Amino acid sequence: MQFIKQNKFKIFIVFFILLAVVIPASFFAKESEEVQLERQKHLCWFALKRIGVALLQYAEKEGQGAFPPDLETLIQKKYLDDAAILHCKAMPDAGYTYIPGLRLDMPGNIPLIVETNAPHWVMLSASSKERRGFVLFSDFSVFLAIPRRQEKRVIQEAKEAVALTQSNDTSKLVQILQMSSTNERVKAMALWKLRALNHTGDWNVIVGCLSSRSGEVSRQAALLLWQKDRQQSLPTIQRAMLQDNYFIRKNTWATIFPEYIHDIRFISPDLGHQALLEYVKRTK
Repeated sequence: MQFIKQNKFKIFIVFFILLAVVIPASFFAKESEEVQLERQKHLCWFALKRIGVALLQYAEKEGQGAFPPDLETLIQKKYLDDAAILHCKAMPDAGYTYIPGLRLDMPGNIPLIVETNAPHWVMLSASSKERRGFVLFSDFSVFLAIPRRQEKRVIQEAKEAVALTQSNDTSKLVQILQMSSTNERVKAMALWKLRALNHTGDWNVIVGCLSSRSGEVSRQAALLLWQKDRQQSLPTIQRAMLQDNYFIRKNTWATIFPEYIHDIRFISPDLGHQALLEYVKRTK
């Protein structure tokens, strides 16, 4: 006790020095962990974007518009030079599930790759967070969209949509559109397949799809209706041409004006929309 009384000031100084060292250290340790998590998100996002570029290159150069049967083909064909990019590094049990059977001209809301076991934490509020996984869609957008334990449902929906590409039963496809329980991916693909089959009936059902909450379902309906009823489909086509996503604009333009594909104004939303109105007026 005598020592404490004699050295009270020195003890206080040592105590405050320790506080000054320990508190910032614990703070920066926490901050470092958060930075690492954000860094891992960006790495996964970049990896999926890079894979998306390789898928696009394969489809355009040798797939005749079709994506490869598996991701390993991208390594074998030298579209990617590092096989490690095909595996998620965020967590040991995380991974990428590839959906084969898709083409460049198919609906843009179908997943090409789903990150499984949702490795990334997302803050929903100040006190709530959940784990989510990235998805690379067939319009080459990448979103941190799938909550943990919902990956299987999304993968199953994508596989059901791909299965429709093998169907030539227009009655079945129209029935799918009429079912309220049908998910947006399957509906979009059903509309795409009806267009591929040059289906010319059931217009009331297709017109009803124009008001879908899914932008891709309404876009596919508008593309199907374009040759028969431009007036009803034009507002949806205009919205598609004003989208930020280049591939949606390009796909829309190539579908409605294949003879004017050399006009590359679709690379800009505003210019593409202007060109759309010009050609609509010219081809009335």
